[in-house]
Amino acid sequence: MVPMNFWLLALGAVWVGVGVFVLIDRERVLRWSQKHLRRSVGEVGESVAAAGKPDHMTGPGIGAIVIGALVILQGLNIL
Repeated sequence: MVPMNFWLLALGAVWVGVGVFVLIDRERVLRWSQKHLRRSVGEVGESVAAAGKPDHMTGPGIGAIVIGALVILQGLNIL
């Protein structure tokens, strides 16, 4: 029997938690990402940030949950 990797389990749980947070509070995450786009990218970031909608945060939220699930499976030595 191969032992579990507890660090990967913890990392996967954090990823799943981040994904759930993004899906629950899409409006706040959108405002946060718009703020950083405006600050970091400049004029292009301003136009991208202006076009953002809370529904655009669904993809990153689901992606974080999938990444977390894969990391958990890796930590359990299933993958």
